[in-house]
Amino acid sequence: MGCSVCKTLLEAAEHVRAFNKGPVDYSELSNWSDESKQRQWVIKTEQLFNGCDDHQRFLHPHVWRPEDETLTEVTVHFKSGRLKLFVTFIREGDGRPWSTSGAEFLLINNDGLKPAVALGRPLDRDFVDPELLKQWHLTCSKHHQSTCFERLTTLSCPLTYLIDTERECLVSATPDMAYAVLSYVWGGIAMLETTRANLDILLEPGALRRLEHDIPATVRDSIKLVPLLGERYLWVDSLCIVQDDEESARLQIDQMAPIFEGASIAIVAADGKDANHGLKGLRHSSHARVLPEILPLTPNTSITTRLERSLHHTSWSRRGWTMQEQIFARRKIIFYKDTVQWVCRASTWYEDIDTPHDLPADALVVDGGDSTERFHPVDLSLDVPDLSILCHFIQNYNGRKLTYQEDVFRAITSTFVALRRAFPRGFVYGLPVSFLDASLIWRSRGATRRLFSRKVVDPAPSWTWAGWKGHFNGLSWTAGCYMKNQPYGWGTAHWEPYQAIPMLTWYTKRSKNAKPQLIAFQNEWHDYKTRFMGKVEPLPRGWTYKTDDEEKPARTGFKDDPECALKQEDLQTPYYYEHESCPGRKFWHPVPMGELDSGEGYNPHSHGRYLCAETQQARLWAVKPRYDDSIERAVSWEGPENFVLTMFGIDLGLKVVLKDGKGNEIGELSPDSEEDQGHIWDAYPSATPINIVAISRGLHFPDPQPRGRETWSFYNVLWVEWEDGIASRKGIGRVRRSAWERLQKEDVFLVLG
Repeated sequence: MGCSVCKTLLEAAEHVRAFNKGPVDYSELSNWSDESKQRQWVIKTEQLFNGCDDHQRFLHPHVWRPEDETLTEVTVHFKSGRLKLFVTFIREGDGRPWSTSGAEFLLINNDGLKPAVALGRPLDRDFVDPELLKQWHLTCSKHHQSTCFERLTTLSCPLTYLIDTERECLVSATPDMAYAVLSYVWGGIAMLETTRANLDILLEPGALRRLEHDIPATVRDSIKLVPLLGERYLWVDSLCIVQDDEESARLQIDQMAPIFEGASIAIVAADGKDANHGLKGLRHSSHARVLPEILPLTPNTSITTRLERSLHHTSWSRRGWTMQEQIFARRKIIFYKDTVQWVCRASTWYEDIDTPHDLPADALVVDGGDSTERFHPVDLSLDVPDLSILCHFIQNYNGRKLTYQEDVFRAITSTFVALRRAFPRGFVYGLPVSFLDASLIWRSRGATRRLFSRKVVDPAPSWTWAGWKGHFNGLSWTAGCYMKNQPYGWGTAHWEPYQAIPMLTWYTKRSKNAKPQLIAFQNEWHDYKTRFMGKVEPLPRGWTYKTDDEEKPARTGFKDDPECALKQEDLQTPYYYEHESCPGRKFWHPVPMGELDSGEGYNPHSHGRYLCAETQQARLWAVKPRYDDSIERAVSWEGPENFVLTMFGIDLGLKVVLKDGKGNEIGELSPDSEEDQGHIWDAYPSATPINIVAISRGLHFPDPQPRGRETWSFYNVLWVEWEDGIASRKGIGRVRRSAWERLQKEDVFLVLG
């Protein structure tokens, strides 16, 4: 071997082989800062293009030359048990180097090494091995019973029909039938659907074989795959739901989560924009596939490129309807980019990687992978009403596409049913009733108002996240934080957790002229805090007061707010509360908990769409923040639309500054739509007059205040626009307490639509 690059790649491959001959602790490998577990090999540009066709053909897809950049070197880096390629360029403008990650390499495991994350499985270049898929299924069934067998949802009505892949027809479903399920994208194409008119035909043996030319490729391939997995029955929405039986169809569609969770396995067609794409790589079913190049380095040593994993940009992962299918299916075989992978609640296995069956589920996650790939339905069904989990779900969902915007709740109805234990008081248009004031101050970035069909009676109103499509910023819901050891990391350099303090009584109306109805149990979380924080007893059932010996780290990001007499040290509590359902979690105070089964499913329309309260309104002026080095303002790293400004005792990333009539900066505003923010910015240096209403009080400390000493330093406010007595939400913001209380205001009966 005369090529220096091929010799370098061989050395890296031999290092992988030697590393995996010994014991490997994958939990320790996650420590990327441990340099003793790392090694790198540098290949300079002049070596890279030395005329060797072998390595150039292998590396060509991963090494490119962008305009105005000069390629200087590539680095093969071994860390965390994985072999990765990094490409380094020099910017022609400033001469600074920058690197980007390229491919991940696998050593083909031809010499019987035990499975490992950097060892590739020898593959059929054209077709998927069905025996491997069946083996995955059997391994999960044998080793994951405590994790992957548990069901967290139940069918509210039985399935009506299943596809019998042996008889090639529909059959009436019975509760004892194990079944697979297909998750795919319809894509608006014409396909065979079950209707009242053709139901009897589809129940005849052989019907699906006779009509296979009317069945899209993805469904056809799935029917042929199911027997290879050791299963017989398959559920596909287009065929197993009678499409023109409105009542039956509604009942089935509204229980998609239990349908998918009840399946023994889910076949996921993540490729393609519609159902005609098929499942690539299945023998006798679809087109053959194309796998990456293999680079032979010696007769017994070859490397290849790890196949693409991230589902970020697939039509399937961007559709609203597929999200709860993705979350609730207990076991998934995912067809994507000419390969397959297995994802269950305990493990993730890949066709091209000789993966250990007991490998932690996140050990092979692609950098930047879709977080819903690891989103566990048990998170949604806990007794604990964890707002961070709800935020995580909505953040992933609200940017997804819906063909019909009126489906915004229907596409996740089953998910809200799973949440009923954690939030036993229910939801009002997607906002948890027990945390109403905290959830009303949601923020978005670059959102647009959903356009609903005129036929929709109760479209999602402007005051809920569901009335908008785009990025949902869940950090705003930290206002409802009540855990000392919050499981999800909330807070960034320019956004810290804060509190929402209720001050209004909320009602809803079903129509503009209807009588307002009180929202029962609103803000029960705050009521519990007021009643029980600091008390040893009596406490609600299941709660225990405990002393906290753990030393609390000092908070470095906060300053004492001059608007507030309460100091940060006043909030350090030497106690916490624990609930019997979740030992180990520390709560600042008791919170409302649900029973194991707390009643009926989720109905987004159980409250009226008009949200009402008596409050006060003021006229303020919105203006683009002024960049000024002398007062240490800067553009926020969180987004070029944010400026950093010290306000409320913390450095915040702001979009719009609020001024009073004298030009004093008294608050900040986050417009819901990018268009509205653009209008305000375009008017600079002039200010835009807007109507502001107060909806709650707030304090920029993340820890709850002691009972009986509650104070606040700002008001949470909405920017509203009135039309015919109805106010539409346009944005959310905060105004300093002292400034708001000095303003000229008017009393209004706020009716948000």
